[in-house]
Amino acid sequence: KITASTSGQGNTGIINLRGTRKIQLVNNSEISNAVDEKGVGNAREITLHTPELSLENSNITSSTSGMGNAGSITVPDATSITLDNSKISTEIGAGGTANQPSNITLQTGELRLNDSNITASSQGTGNAGNINLQIENTLRANNGNISTAAVRTSGGGINIAAGNVLLENNSNIRTNVAIGTGGGGQITLTADSILAFNDSNILAFAQDGAGGNINLNTPIFFGNGFSPGDKNQNPENLNNNNRVDVNAKGAISGVINLPDLTFIQNSLLELPETVIDTQNLLANSCVVPNRQKAGTFIMTGPDGLQVRPSRNLSSPYPTGTIKNLPTASQPPKINEAQGFYLLSNGRTVLSRKCF
Repeated sequence: KITASTSGQGNTGIINLRGTRKIQLVNNSEISNAVDEKGVGNAREITLHTPELSLENSNITSSTSGMGNAGSITVPDATSITLDNSKISTEIGAGGTANQPSNITLQTGELRLNDSNITASSQGTGNAGNINLQIENTLRANNGNISTAAVRTSGGGINIAAGNVLLENNSNIRTNVAIGTGGGGQITLTADSILAFNDSNILAFAQDGAGGNINLNTPIFFGNGFSPGDKNQNPENLNNNNRVDVNAKGAISGVINLPDLTFIQNSLLELPETVIDTQNLLANSCVVPNRQKAGTFIMTGPDGLQVRPSRNLSSPYPTGTIKNLPTASQPPKINEAQGFYLLSNGRTVLSRKCF
């Protein structure tokens, strides 16, 4: 464990770790700072500088149960962050009093959450902190949760900017206020694509206040079983319902901004049962490779001299009647395609070479 705490009057120390290659926590390891119940002071920040951060059955926490603020947690320059059965959290305890939120800020190339949580919560006096994630490539959550929660005050906001967001197996992005008129935190997701499966939800609730707004800034959003008409249901009915929910219920429901996907709906056509006769296509077509762009064909007469000047040359080759081949009684053998070929007109076809 690496800890900094105060039980009296005064702030905790600062925790600043720098790993040139990797910082790894395993087997119930912990990095934490805390203001204890009798403490009067602020928990200071936790900052981790490392290309790779890995937590396995371990936690990074900042909390206050006394009179003071919990510290912020920052990872400013990672290439990858992976949490396996682990947690990164800031918390104001039931007896805690804070006058400013404690935030979590992660900047990384990849973020993976496996059975893990990133949370900012407040059970005491003071708003829950904000969660800010800057991810260059992919956020991938497998039964992972990114959440802020407050019992009596306002919920913190969640801001995620990523290349792609993939939520699987009951992964949730959620802000919640349990009691009182505090507003639910805002959720803003900005990504090239947002995909959610297996009962993963995006929720912003407030029991007695205004639900938080949800903004999905993306050209591509897909939620397995998602119905845009079910926006204001009780949050207790949304878990384990075998579908994806995007919901902002409150005494005054929040605004949900979803991407316009009508361009996909309007471009869908009902295909015929038989789109193409694949038997004839594969059995009767082939491609003759030809490296020459152009060619010539020259016909010459037969050898020899005319019998008389007024007569044509007689052919030295025997001639006969050309007959059509008989129609096969059996369907032609289907030859499988061998690859893609570029035709002279610029089109690409799936075919085979002629033998």
